[in-house]
Amino acid sequence: MRMGVIGIISYASIFLTSIFICIRLIFYGKESFIKSKARACLALLVMFIVNGVVQPVFTHFVETILFLILALVTITWKLDKKMDCIENIK
Repeated sequence: MRMGVIGIISYASIFLTSIFICIRLIFYGKESFIKSKARACLALLVMFIVNGVVQPVFTHFVETILFLILALVTITWKLDKKMDCIENIK
């Protein structure tokens, strides 16, 4: 991601997409479980962004935490999609 403006835009788009997915799940999630996990993921993303403002975040340990947060967002989003498919079958 060290490609100048293109890298900054790509890196910011990862965060913005994750934040928008979390917000959409908070408002339109199928179950309260999905909504609560989306709130937790949003809090983790905000924590990571605030942490990045005050200290370096490009160390291996902190990057691992970022990847875990993004994985949690993806899993929560996929669970919500799976609930949608189950409702369509019924």
